[in-house]
Amino acid sequence: MTEVHLQVFSDKSAIDDLASLEKTLISVEEFRGRTRSVAHPPAADRLGSLPDVLVLALANGTAVLLASTAVSWIRHRTHDIRLLITRKGDETSVELTAERLRGLGQEEIGALIHRTGRALEQERPRTAHEDPGHGP
Repeated sequence: MTEVHLQVFSDKSAIDDLASLEKTLISVEEFRGRTRSVAHPPAADRLGSLPDVLVLALANGTAVLLASTAVSWIRHRTHDIRLLITRKGDETSVELTAERLRGLGQEEIGALIHRTGRALEQERPRTAHEDPGHGP
C-alpha cells in the first residue's frame, strides 16, 4: 500500500472542504477504512489544532479511482479550491484546481484523471513537465 496525503486549500473554509472530501472518499468502498483526518501539531501559542490533511492508504490499482473521485468532488465545488495529493516516500505530488477543471471537456477530464492516476502509481520521480497537475 502507498500512503497519500490530501490537503485542501480553499477561499472559503478549508476545514469544511476537507470534511466534505473525507465524506466523499469514505463513500467509496475501496477507500472505506483507509482514510483518516490528521491535524499537525499546534503552534506553541495554540491550545489545539483542527484536521488539516487526509491520509489515505492507497491499495495497488486504486490511484485512478482516487483521481476520478477527487476530480468529481472538485467539479462540484462552487468556489475556488485547490487539492494537493502527495505520495509519501518520494513526495510525488499532483495539484488539482477547480479553476483549471472548469475549462476542460469530458475527454480532457478523462485524460487528466488517467495522467493523475499514473503519476500517483509510478515509482520514479517526475519532472515538472510530466506533472499532470500543471498544464492541459
